[in-house]
Amino acid sequence: DIQIPAWKQIWKPVWKEIQVPAWKEIQVPDWKKIWKPIWVPIKVPAWKEIQVPAWKQIWKPVWKEIQVPDWKEVQVPAWKQYWYPEWIKIGVPGEKYLGKDHDGWEYTSHDLWKKKLVWKSGWKKIWKTEQKQIWRTDKKLEWKSAWKQIWHSAKKQVWVEDKKLGWKEAWKQIWRTEKKQIWVPEKKLDWKAAWVQIWKPSKKLVWVPDKKLEWKEAWKQIWVPDWKEIWLPAWKKIWKPVWISEWFPSPDHHDHHHHHHEEIEHGWDRKDGTSPKVLFKRSEAETAQPKTVDGQLPKVSANITPAVVKTDNTENKSDFRFPS
Repeated sequence: DIQIPAWKQIWKPVWKEIQVPAWKEIQVPDWKKIWKPIWVPIKVPAWKEIQVPAWKQIWKPVWKEIQVPDWKEVQVPAWKQYWYPEWIKIGVPGEKYLGKDHDGWEYTSHDLWKKKLVWKSGWKKIWKTEQKQIWRTDKKLEWKSAWKQIWHSAKKQVWVEDKKLGWKEAWKQIWRTEKKQIWVPEKKLDWKAAWVQIWKPSKKLVWVPDKKLEWKEAWKQIWVPDWKEIWLPAWKKIWKPVWISEWFPSPDHHDHHHHHHEEIEHGWDRKDGTSPKVLFKRSEAETAQPKTVDGQLPKVSANITPAVVKTDNTENKSDFRFPS
């Protein structure tokens, strides 16, 4: 509610001037005929140099308003496509195992629903700047023809004033006393209508600040699950060749001097120095399964490719390396 001005009529006493009649002695004029000498003005002819006007054409510069083309930046409406996220429900087909209770009953679920984030498009109105040709007012200097008044000398016959003494009948004013009715101002109390300004309540429409919810395009970083291939250590049993020494029997009754060139084919002798024999031997239990450090070997799954294990004759030691 606000207070607005209004006018209210009131009556207030004022003193009003009125005229009342009265008699006053005044001097009224009267005329008496007399003769008096006067100078009578007469006109005598004479020549006088005067300036007479003439017109001369001149050219003067003036500014003329012209319209010149120009470019103005204006805002024109356009539509822009934007994307906003929305959650939708999609069905998960099949059966899902939920687990067992303490009595051994198994529980499964059917026709599950899950939420999926999809992007929907929308259009919003934007303003883009464009160039629009307009006409603006400019000034151009032009020459305009004009006429200028000039003055040149000329001779003109004039009449010169002169004086001549003569007698003239005249009337002389005299004053005589008479009575005249006059109106004397006096004051009279009267009521006069007047307007006084008052204030009355009224309603005025004002604008108060408020907030409006709008959608703003932004980017949010989210984390989604994915599969990554990593390498884990494991133990694999392998077979490797080792060198072993064996003794073969050789009969002493064989004749060496007759068949010295067939000694390799028919006799028995140790051949571990000249022609070694390669045998494949399975590694021992302690070499196949190396000892873990402080019992902290992690459990690995069966579908992971195991690493390579190398075993020496002197010491059972694992040489594991991740692939580069």
